[in-house]
Parts: sequence; structure tokens; C-alpha cells
Amino acid sequence: MEVKLFKNSVSIHAFGRDTGDWRVTEPNNIESYSKIIAMAKKLEAHTVWYPRAGTCNAKIVTKQDFPSNRCFSIDEVAIMTGVEASGCPVGKGEAFFIASADCPTMVVQDEIGKVVCAHAGRDELIERHWVKYDHANPGRKFESVVDAIASHYGHPMRHAKIFSGFGIREDFCHDPTNEKYRGYNDKLDVHIHRRFGSEISCFDLDHNLSLELLIQLQWLRYGVHPQKMISDRICTKTDIGNDNQFVWHSRARDGANSGRNGIFVVVH
Repeated sequence: MEVKLFKNSVSIHAFGRDTGDWRVTEPNNIESYSKIIAMAKKLEAHTVWYPRAGTCNAKIVTKQDFPSNRCFSIDEVAIMTGVEASGCPVGKGEAFFIASADCPTMVVQDEIGKVVCAHAGRDELIERHWVKYDHANPGRKFESVVDAIASHYGHPMRHAKIFSGFGIREDFCHDPTNEKYRGYNDKLDVHIHRRFGSEISCFDLDHNLSLELLIQLQWLRYGVHPQKMISDRICTKTDIGNDNQFVWHSRARDGANSGRNGIFVVVH
């Protein structure tokens, strides 16, 4: 699936269950990246930025943060990886890759066309343990990947354009009868009100959390106009194809052993 953004200056190419599992299970084995390299060549991207987002640390890194011993070039495609981070800037002719199974992909373009891409899961939007255990201060530099992106740009973001999508929309349930979420939902609502000045709950009546709304509330704090924030209607957990099969890999649906969708963001 292809989605074009920002007057065709950026395109997103998303690959679901019918293209297999996009996880790189052996990150030290160059052959494990052959599928990514083949797609990058097809998309005419000469460099692929692939920060590993497994720890959901809400960090935005730059070229200098990628270790040289984990970056390599095959068939005229450079793979930049080996760093734990949520996202990074992406230049023209380059691609950002993420393997995801419910967490949204966020693409930000500022008023002069600079692009930053990021994995934007729940734990990158809210530092969950800070909220749940009433810590006085966050345990990382930026509570949210949104804050990290805004800091990376270093200038007002009110003219920025934001896309978030290819993630879970429906049935992201925080069941309050589950010990994992007991008491957490109310604390999160209080936290959102205190941090973002919103009286709107990010939970529906069935205790489903809206990551899209959480992203929007955070960018509103930076003065981004709602009309500059767009999202798709995709839900990785529930979308069904013409063959009556699930379209996307989904950890929420299939558990920890779920495969991963391949998301490429290409800057033109």
C-alpha cells in the first residue's frame, strides 16, 4: 500500500501479512537485510535509516549516532542501523524503515521541507511507568517522541505538517480488570489533563486507548493546526482484506510472537 504526503514530497509504502514477516531476527547478519535492500532499490532509495525501536526510548538520533560497524552498503544501498532509537531525520533520496505490529509511524515535515520519521507507540508517547507509579520526574530526557522531534528541529513547529498512521486504531483495550492496567487508565487521564491541558479522555467507554488522539493533543501543545495533522483509517488489528484474511500483523491480536509489518517512508 502506498500513501503520498505533503504534495507528493514524501511517500509511505506499507507491507503486511501477505509479504511475510519484516523482522530482522539476526541484526549482525548482513544477509538478514536482503529483503529491505531489495525493496529500497525498488523504491529508488539509496540510503535506508533503520533505528531499532524495541526499547521505545523516545529518542531522535542523527547520522553521527549510527555506529560505523553496524552500517554497510550492498548493491548501492546503504543500510544505517545499530542504534536504539525511535526515529531520525531523513533526506531526499533516502528512506526510513521500521518493522511494526500496531505502533503508528509518524512523519513530520517542517516549513522548509525537512523530514523526521519515528516509531510512535504508546510507550514512546507516554512514559508509562512515570504515570503508573507516580514518579516525580520522567526517567528519560523527553517524555514523548513528539517532544524529542520538536527539540530536534529547534524552532517553532506551528507550521509543521504531521502524519501518523499504519497502527492500531480500534480495540487497543486497557481492560481495568487486568492487573496490568488496574488504576492506570484514570492516572493516565489525569496525567494527560495536567500535561496537555485537555479535558478529553483518550479512552472510549470500552477502555480502548486512542494513540491518534494522544498524538494530536501533544502536537496541539506546539501550536500545530489540527488541519495540518492527518492520519489514515487503517487499523492493524482489525482490517480485513478481500480474501477475508487479516491484512496486517498485529501484536494486540496475535500476541508477542506476531510478525511485523514493513513500513518504508521515502523522501523525494
